[in-house]
Amino acid sequence: AHYGTLLLRLESTEYRLKIYLDGTVERLEELEWERLPYFIECLDKEIPFHLPPVWNWRKMVSASYTPGLC
Repeated sequence: AHYGTLLLRLESTEYRLKIYLDGTVERLEELEWERLPYFIECLDKEIPFHLPPVWNWRKMVSASYTPGLC
């Protein structure tokens, strides 16, 4: 069931990009939203590198996305 959801999300993305690229729509609203930073400063200042925002893992395109969980 999760892979069906993943496939639908990817197909929807493909469709939206195609209609944008062929000029059917002038803009994609989701691409105009403010982009959040991918990397954040490490909270431990003694570690000199950036960390990806792991708190957002369930919103990434994956087969394990489960709506409604915090």
